[in-house]
Amino acid sequence: KGSVFFPSCGYLTPIEGDRHGRGFDANYWSASAIPPINPINAPSNNAITLGFNPYFSAVSTMQRGYGLAVRCVKN
Repeated sequence: KGSVFFPSCGYLTPIEGDRHGRGFDANYWSASAIPPINPINAPSNNAITLGFNPYFSAVSTMQRGYGLAVRCVKN
């Protein structure tokens, strides 16, 4: 109880649709988009991600066109 499992599902690229990192990398979307720099502009094209593999983990941003996984977690 109290744990979450994140499989190493990799991601899809937005143009080629190629699968990268499956079985090694894990990349997941957060629920947070990056706010636009100027509110008059269109919404940001980036969102916050969680990524990790056996050698590192990081919270960063990616364009929302990438096919990252979504892991629903009950509060």
